[in-house]
Amino acid sequence: MDKYSIGEELGQGTFGVVVKGREKRSGKLVALKKFVLHDRKEGFPITAFREITILKLLVHVNVIQILDVIFEGGNFYTVAPYISCDLNGVIHNPNINLQLGEIKCIMNQVLLGLEFIHNSGYLHRDIKSANILLDWFGTVKIADFGLARKYHGEVSNLNVVGGGGGFVEYTAVV
Repeated sequence: MDKYSIGEELGQGTFGVVVKGREKRSGKLVALKKFVLHDRKEGFPITAFREITILKLLVHVNVIQILDVIFEGGNFYTVAPYISCDLNGVIHNPNINLQLGEIKCIMNQVLLGLEFIHNSGYLHRDIKSANILLDWFGTVKIADFGLARKYHGEVSNLNVVGGGGGFVEYTAVV
C-alpha cells in the first residue's frame, strides 16, 4: 500500500470496502477494494478469489480491469482504475437528460461487454445500474464480479430453482 495514498470511502458492500486512492508515482486516481475477511479461520473468501481470478482473465474495453492485488497487514486489496460515475447515478441525476443516441451507445457497450463475458464462459449474475460504470469518455466498464461464476452447461433449465444448466446448481438468490 506504500505505492498509494488513501482518500475517501466510495462505497461498502457485503464483500468489501472501496476507497479512492492515488498512485504516488504517476498521480493516477485508483479505486482500492479492501476485501472483508469475516472469519480469519476460514481463510481467504472464495467470492473474493473468484472475482480476482475472473477479472484477471477478462480483458475487454467494457470490463473493469484489475491493476494490482495487494496483501498487507492481513488484508487483501485490489486496485482498479478510478471511475467516478455509475449508470445508477446518471439515471437518478435530475440534471442529466440522456438522449436516445447516448442511451443506445451505453446499451451497446453493456451488451458488448456481456457478450465477451458470456463467450469467455462466465456469468456475471449481478448486472444492475450501480455495477455499470461510465468513464469521462463515455466508455462503459462492467464491474463487481463478486457473484460471477464459470458457466457449466449447455442450456439453462428455468424449471429448476437455481438451474444454471448442465449438472451444476447455482445459488438462486442473486
